[in-house]
Amino acid sequence: MSYTRFYEIINKLERLRLIDVVVGKKGRGRTRYIIKKYRADLVLKALIES
Repeated sequence: MSYTRFYEIINKLERLRLIDVVVGKKGRGRTRYIIKKYRADLVLKALIES
């Protein structure tokens, strides 16, 4: 999977409010931490249906 596709998926999950993405202050580059809001099986089901 390419970086572009990965970030597209992360952005989509955030728009669907399935995850929260928090910008980190540590390290170099654009560190983002992904915080899940729901159980993994529910997120997977939502991905398959969309």
